[in-house]
Amino acid sequence: MVMEKEETDLRELFKLGPNVKISEEQTKLILYNLLCALKYLHSANVIHRDIKPANILINADCQVKICDYGISRTFPESMVGSGSGNSKRVRDSLIKTKL
Repeated sequence: MVMEKEETDLRELFKLGPNVKISEEQTKLILYNLLCALKYLHSANVIHRDIKPANILINADCQVKICDYGISRTFPESMVGSGSGNSKRVRDSLIKTKL
């Protein structure tokens, strides 16, 4: 297993404040990537339970990775319901691969 080294986390970016120049486009891209990552987790019925700036890793290309899943949990299938859209497709594909 190869561990990737990310350049910083969101907490460090906040600490730097005005010393670092992040464009509006980069800010939008980071936010978009973070929302996509959260949507992916939730579509797989995973809740992180410890989202904070230190657990959001960012590289130079504004790619986002969420780390520290120590207290994360999965929803039982009975709580999820029928779902819709992407979450239903992801769940159905996971169920098919387990069989």
